Amino acid sequence: MPITGWIATHTGLPSIMATGKEPVYAGDRLFAVPGMARDKRPLTGRAKMIRELEGPKLTEPVTMILSDAYAVPGTTIKYTQGDSSVTLTRPEVEWWRGMVSGLNGRTVPGLIWEEAQDKREWSSPISRYNSLIARWPMLEVARTGGGQFVLDDPSHVNAVWEILQKREPLILTPGAPADVLPSRFITVDKVDSARITGDGIIRWNVKWHEVPEDSPMLVGPHAGWGAAPCVTWGEWREVDKVWKSRTYIEICKMIAGMP
Repeated sequence: MPITGWIATHTGLPSIMATGKEPVYAGDRLFAVPGMARDKRPLTGRAKMIRELEGPKLTEPVTMILSDAYAVPGTTIKYTQGDSSVTLTRPEVEWWRGMVSGLNGRTVPGLIWEEAQDKREWSSPISRYNSLIARWPMLEVARTGGGQFVLDDPSHVNAVWEILQKREPLILTPGAPADVLPSRFITVDKVDSARITGDGIIRWNVKWHEVPEDSPMLVGPHAGWGAAPCVTWGEWREVDKVWKSRTYIEICKMIAGMP
């Protein structure tokens, strides 16, 4: 089944639907591995006995619907699965936007990344025994950094705090493509905020550690770097209000504009 791609209408994130065991790449970045699953149909008689003896066989292709939370606004990315591919461009936003999100890719509108020279630091973990001998640990020490963010809409204050206090890595991307300001995964170390105007504009000072891309916190058995849900349960609840029997494909068509 060929890969399907579109831009989610409610988030502006590049989104794809892919089926089967072939992995999906976003450029050179591993994005998803849909894989195969066992047949869900009930078995009886001989077929049931064979399954009990041999174990379940993975015969049914899995379909995944995901959004790319790691894509920088204004960039064009080719998503490839085997011989099938689709090219998507994340819509542009203001270059000064602070695109901070959890792993689900949901950002806060009106958050500004103030110019602070994107300071990054690194301290060597070297152990020197004397002037002739030095050793380094097996694991590399992460770089640290920090930045200032200003929110021009006081109604989103709690949303910013909710993201910064998440117990998971965050995704930090610039508002426009910039070679000297790459996207990165971070874990937050410290946050302080202050009101800087009488009408409620807030400034946050954030300090963080960068998360290496080979960290097991960033990937799962079926999802790679930047893979995020196309529609979250909260977004579905806001639309339907009460429980309704819908498939995930129906929900993505209704909320995310899936073709």
